[in-house]
Amino acid sequence: MSERYFLVRSPYRVSLFGGGTDYPEYFEENKGSVIGFSINKYIYLGGLLTNDYVDYKYRLAYSKLETTTKINDIFHPCVREGMKNLNFNSPVDFSFQADLPASSGLGSSSSFSTGFIKLISEIKGNKLSKKKLSDKAIFLDRNILKEDVGVQDHLHSAYGGFNKFSFHKDKITRKSINFSERNLSELEESMLLVHTGKKRSASSIAAEQIKKTKSKRLNNSLNEIFKTVSDAEKLLTKYNDNTIKEIGLLLNEYWMIKRSLTKKISADYLDEMYDKGLSMGAYGGKLCGAGGGGFFLFIMPLDAKKKFIRYFGEKNCIDFKVDFSGTKLIFKG
Repeated sequence: MSERYFLVRSPYRVSLFGGGTDYPEYFEENKGSVIGFSINKYIYLGGLLTNDYVDYKYRLAYSKLETTTKINDIFHPCVREGMKNLNFNSPVDFSFQADLPASSGLGSSSSFSTGFIKLISEIKGNKLSKKKLSDKAIFLDRNILKEDVGVQDHLHSAYGGFNKFSFHKDKITRKSINFSERNLSELEESMLLVHTGKKRSASSIAAEQIKKTKSKRLNNSLNEIFKTVSDAEKLLTKYNDNTIKEIGLLLNEYWMIKRSLTKKISADYLDEMYDKGLSMGAYGGKLCGAGGGGFFLFIMPLDAKKKFIRYFGEKNCIDFKVDFSGTKLIFKG
């Protein structure tokens, strides 16, 4: 192999509707579906093949710096278990960077695992379909690392684009939602991510939700959440001058149901922040991901954005566009 350096880019995602119905604990007995999209904010995963003359075999540079001669001594669980699962043991320097902070509700852990599997597969010369890539990432997170996560994040990250994913038993289907260039631009401009100032662990929040899901205590609420997906699909596919407002209002309905699932999903200061967003003109919004902190997504008329940025601060407000490439190799050499 002549190439020694490989760089993969893996997008964050925004889940609009259906979150909670993408847990196997729910959709193995019921039908689940989600609508969401990947965004042009990314995790970058680099791998440089090295030689045995250095005094370590594996080096990882991220918020920590690790050097070791044994895979089992690697602290980073996704890297350690991912290498073992993919039978990869070549001497390598890894480096990981990200556009946005971890634990922000934008699927960063799933984006990382999807990107890491893509990176190792490219180094080994294995070309994975988007389906195989997402399947392997889901298996790594749920079955090997035992993370309490749904399956939509890996799918959004692997495929890219604006999609509806449907789940039932062991079957996952994808339907791309397409827009004209003008309508897509209008929709992107109506959305804003606002950071709450608090990080949280999605897995710990989801654990309580999964426990309730298993006992069927959340079935009525999750059935309502499931219905919002078909309602949203109708609005998006029959796009007109009222679509943005109607999607915002539906998102508000969805958030009212979602935050009632467990007490960990929201908090008084988050409710106050959300209510402030509505008072400044937003049609609706929701906390991204499992809840508890991270980013709010707000949908609003364009003239409300300046008020949001002034009030919440420019550094806490993120404009974005939909990413259509998904997880991909962007350099090798």
